[in-house]
Amino acid sequence: MPVLYTGTPCQIAGLNKYLGKNANKSQLFTVELCCHGVPSPRIWKQYLKENVTDDISNITFRSKINGWKNYTLDIQTNGHTHICEGKLSNNYMRGFLMNLYCRPICSSCKFREFSTESDLSIGDFWGLPKFYPQKDDDKGMSLILVMNEKGNMLFQAIKDEFYHFPISYAEVINGNTNYLHSDPFHTKRELFWRMINEGKSVNHSVSQCLKPTFFQNIKSTIKRIIRWKK
Repeated sequence: MPVLYTGTPCQIAGLNKYLGKNANKSQLFTVELCCHGVPSPRIWKQYLKENVTDDISNITFRSKINGWKNYTLDIQTNGHTHICEGKLSNNYMRGFLMNLYCRPICSSCKFREFSTESDLSIGDFWGLPKFYPQKDDDKGMSLILVMNEKGNMLFQAIKDEFYHFPISYAEVINGNTNYLHSDPFHTKRELFWRMINEGKSVNHSVSQCLKPTFFQNIKSTIKRIIRWKK
């Protein structure tokens, strides 16, 4: 029976390591994600406990309700939206994107540069606005990278189900640098964890750690003045 296994690059590598080099993988198909990093389960559970009081019916981590670029954390409870905040306003998302609480190993991930032996790799095509602005409707476009013959067989089987066009490797990497390297942790990561361990809330800890400095405020003010004069 064919099996399709999807996950982060480290999960794909872990599966292949567990099965061993001599395993028969003819019916196993693997799909990896372009991974930014894996956030701490502790922080996610704490955030939900602090902010959601009802039973959760659905969570969309990157909803496109406010567009693809301003993706939104959408948490629904009992059929009603409880939290629906864009990436720039939701503190959990801000902390995740700024690497305050990704797992420690994520800052030096060994499974970059397509080293996991997966059959396909998928992700968001963040280079779309730069390279193909005429195709950018802010509804999002996905990447599918065919990594080997098994991946090509999968792609050939599904390609007629959706609109697709080829792009270059350079266009892929330009908008998805996590394929090649890990992002460094935020300079205030240790402060964040110290605050959490002292009993501070996730919202408070993120807000304090990501508060703009005096010079950042000056820079932002200058930019607004320049845009206003234009």
